[in-house]
Amino acid sequence: MRRLLLAAALLVTVVACGPQDQPPAPYWTVEATTDDQVFEMLRQARGIEACALIPRTELAELGTPGPDQLRRTEGCGMTLTTPGGPSSFDLMVVAGIFDGAWSIDPDTSKSRTVGGATVVTIEDRDSRTDRSIPEGERWCRVDVKYPASVGFRVSLHMPASSDPCPAAERLAEAAMAKWTEQPQHGTTPGLPRSILTGVDPCAVPVALGASIAANEQQLGACSFRLDGVHTGILFDYYPEASFAVGRRDDRGRYILPDGYALMKGQLGPSFTVDEDNRPLVPAVSVGGDTPTSHRVMNAVLDHFLGS
Repeated sequence: MRRLLLAAALLVTVVACGPQDQPPAPYWTVEATTDDQVFEMLRQARGIEACALIPRTELAELGTPGPDQLRRTEGCGMTLTTPGGPSSFDLMVVAGIFDGAWSIDPDTSKSRTVGGATVVTIEDRDSRTDRSIPEGERWCRVDVKYPASVGFRVSLHMPASSDPCPAAERLAEAAMAKWTEQPQHGTTPGLPRSILTGVDPCAVPVALGASIAANEQQLGACSFRLDGVHTGILFDYYPEASFAVGRRDDRGRYILPDGYALMKGQLGPSFTVDEDNRPLVPAVSVGGDTPTSHRVMNAVLDHFLGS
């Protein structure tokens, strides 16, 4: 919900050199309290390639991993072929100090400290008042959060006969060893590149003179005030087909709101496919349908595509 408002929020063994043996970089271990610290934390986090954090050797113990798939601007995922049926694994880099940046954890979730980070496990039954196991696919989420309010989230979906949390916790700890290396974009061979790779979502608003509050920012999205109006932009990947319909602005550059105040602009040709084999395109969404939001949208398109 927070993300929408900004736009309109294994049964494996960890290798011997685990996260406890290699401390994270200093800017992860200190709480980000000043604006400069928050912006630096966000800048460093934008440079990390999520796909490079996925512990493939350990993941292969569960089944056969499929190809890497981009998840928004800060995530990576893949399908898994397991003995019990299809499964999937996602890893999303997360950064932000505002309430809700890491979502709300149920009271039933469990927390522990590993390698200087707070590790929170949330299983599917946490969302049920009777703590019963839901029917169908099982899932488990593990958040790895460093003191600077930056880290990553892993999600594991497995067949109904499985218990995904022990595996998800071990995968998260294995990924912590990769995190301390801070792998940069371009680390993963064969990963599709995008115009949005490592993008600073606040760059264009800043150039327009917008007021940017550090405690409202997250990766892939920017919340700001411009012309006395509070709005936001979001960078993401959308199915190419979603740009085939809809009212366009007078210049035909982007799609106008239809039912809710959200404009959407395409920032380049399709470049990859998602798990449903649909062509995806890099895109920007701008909240609102005002002279200010139209100015922001055109400025973003000019920045990436030229005027």
